[in-house]
Amino acid sequence: MILIFGLGNQGKEYQKTRHNFGHILVEKLIEKDLFTNDVLLKINDGFMNESGVSLNKLVSYYKIEPKNILIIHDDLDIEFSEMKLDFNRSSAGHKGVQSVIDNLVTQEFYRLRLGIGKSETLPGEKYVLEKFNQVEESEIDNIIDKAVDLLVKSDLLKDKIK
Repeated sequence: MILIFGLGNQGKEYQKTRHNFGHILVEKLIEKDLFTNDVLLKINDGFMNESGVSLNKLVSYYKIEPKNILIIHDDLDIEFSEMKLDFNRSSAGHKGVQSVIDNLVTQEFYRLRLGIGKSETLPGEKYVLEKFNQVEESEIDNIIDKAVDLLVKSDLLKDKIK
């Protein structure tokens, strides 16, 4: 079993914020129905900084090894619309990812880091909770298509496409 897990915050006020980019992508993946039945698509059911608690419940229930987990999350250090697929990286200060590492007691899992860029005027902790602007919003579908292309070609998922 492969688990694709989108990080974000629960609650209507957070739905279209940059910090919920992981949720947004996983919800789109669910709609597209691309993967075989042994790929589980989930989003965390709490707040970003406690993502590992939510993930750990799924990992325990489904007996999923960390190497079969893909975390999808926003990343301030990557320009908007860019992305990187990594394995076995530190949290680099992302509190949601750090919660995952702390709860899994390893960083040996995959991460799809979705670039949101940085603000020149707002501190990071405020910027991530802002909604996407109109230009960014208009690009989200293209970014999702780009992410899907990257994922279906990845070693983790290339054999899991319907």
